[in-house]
This record gives sequence, C-alpha cells and structure tokens, in this order.
Amino acid sequence: MKMVFVAKNLLWAEWISFSSIVTVVGLLVIYYSKLVPEAFHRIFKYGKAAELHDGAIKKLNKIELPKRTLTVNRDYRWFYHFYLFATTFYTILGCSVIQVYIFNQRMPKFLSELLDSFVGTHRKSTVTPESVIMAMLLIIIQVTRRLSECIFLSVYSDAKMNVIHYIFGFSFYFGVGLSVLAEAPGFTNSGLTDVLLGGNFITWNHVLGLCLFVWSSSLQYESHTILAKLRKDNKGRVVTYRHSIPKGGWFNLISCPHYFAEILIYMSLCVVFGGRSVTWWMVCCFVLTNQVIVGLFNHHWYLQTFKDYPKQRKAVIPFLLFVQT
Repeated sequence: MKMVFVAKNLLWAEWISFSSIVTVVGLLVIYYSKLVPEAFHRIFKYGKAAELHDGAIKKLNKIELPKRTLTVNRDYRWFYHFYLFATTFYTILGCSVIQVYIFNQRMPKFLSELLDSFVGTHRKSTVTPESVIMAMLLIIIQVTRRLSECIFLSVYSDAKMNVIHYIFGFSFYFGVGLSVLAEAPGFTNSGLTDVLLGGNFITWNHVLGLCLFVWSSSLQYESHTILAKLRKDNKGRVVTYRHSIPKGGWFNLISCPHYFAEILIYMSLCVVFGGRSVTWWMVCCFVLTNQVIVGLFNHHWYLQTFKDYPKQRKAVIPFLLFVQT
C-alpha cells in the first residue's frame, strides 16, 4: 500500500529516485572509477570535477552549457537562471500562502492543480501554518541571496555543465517549492477547515531553526566570498578564471564549506517544521547525498590537481571523509 502511495506521489518519487541515483552512481564513480565509461563521468560530473575526464569532451560538448558566457558588454552567468526561476516561483507561492493564511481565501486553482498532480489528491496537513509561513520566507531569502551572489559576487570559471544538470536544476527548485506546501494546512483537499493561524511563531523549533538558518547562510556567504576573492584583485576586479586553493574560514577544515552550509540550510527548515513534514525530510535526504557526493568529487579534484593541497582537510563534513585520497 505504501509503495502505491509513493507511485502516486510524484514529489516523493522524485526525491527518492534523485537520492538513489546520486548515491549509487556517485559511489560507483568514486570507488570504481575505472569501471565507469569516460563519457558517463562527464555526464555525471560538472565544473572542475569533470576536468579530470577531458577525453569525453569532444563527444559531449554539444550537450554542455557554460557556467558563464563572455559577451561584449558583460559576463553572462548561466547559473543565475536557477535562482531567478526559484525566486520568481517561490514569491508566487509566498503570495499564495498570504492569500490562504492572512486573507482566509482558498489557494489559487493553478496551485491546487499542481499539488494534485505532483503530490496527490489525498494530501494531509502535518505542520502548522506558522511553520509554513516561516519556511516559505526563509526559502525565499535563501534563493534571493543566491541570486544576488550569482550576479554580483561569484566568479565562475570556463568549466561547463551538462544540459542534464541544467534541466535537473530547474526540477530541483520546482520540487523544493512544492515540498514546502505539500503537507501545509489550507493546501490540502480539506479546504480551509484546518487553518488556524494563531500567531504562535515563537516556538522552540522556530527559534532553533531560524538560528541554524542564519548561521549556515552566513557560513555559505563567507565561503562564496572567499572563493570569489581568489579571482579578484584588491579593487574587486576579476583578474583570473583559474582555480586555486581556497584558504581561510571553514576552508581550513573542509574543502567545500559552502556545500556543508547548504545541507544545514535545508536542515534548518526541517527544524522549523518540527520534523513533522515527511516530504521535507526527503528533500533534506537528497540535499545531503547530493552535496556530499559532489563535495567528494571536488575534494578529489583538489588533491589530484594541487600537490601541496592541505592533507588534513576533509571533504564536506568536518572530521569525516568517505573517499580514498
């Protein structure tokens, strides 16, 4: 019966399949690299991690996109497409949350149809309206900050990403938006009868989740700033697109503190939900597996590329490492 429900819940199916594919294929690429075809490495990896497998570039360059494109007037960053879409989509969802919880109206028809199609028609609310409001606000802040960083702060290299990753990025942020509302009162088929907005925002899970979100967001911003400064001079002008060894902050402990921060950011929303949203647990599971696997790829790349790379650094999680060096 549970498997039938998962099959009808496309959102659950998405997160379970994404997590499974990333974990299985990622471990195969890491531990049994020689058994995996070069072209498959190139499809699964992206950015600098894919540079160790240049042999497949000529065959796959037609389905790859640049992280950035230099034009006459500006440095066009393809990565910002994800965050522009997410910011727009989540703002629309946020307006729907206000419509339901503040103005006591039914959710828009388009959103009802989306949830029916991707989550199912037998949705049940497991979280409070206050948790939904706070989670939606925080996720909007997160993607808006990432959008601004992508446009004004980050300096991307000449590395490319496969078109599969490009499509996957939109699928991820689309799924995240729906996952916030998948078990929200007022967004189920029970209508408005279970919506009781009592203004109870100061709870242990809200305070703890907010503190974790603020700290992890600060960590991610600091990490992105350190990475950007590697390619800028003292006046903030981009002087190189080469890779170099990042130093300072949490980079002294792990190779990818921005990935570690990403995990904590999504976990903070799980705390905001009080751990009651099964759908959001699935989101966190995928973010954890994806960030760890990609972080291991990057850590391996650093070790292979820089002979003087600090050996004491771990990959993504402080004091933990899951790949041979």
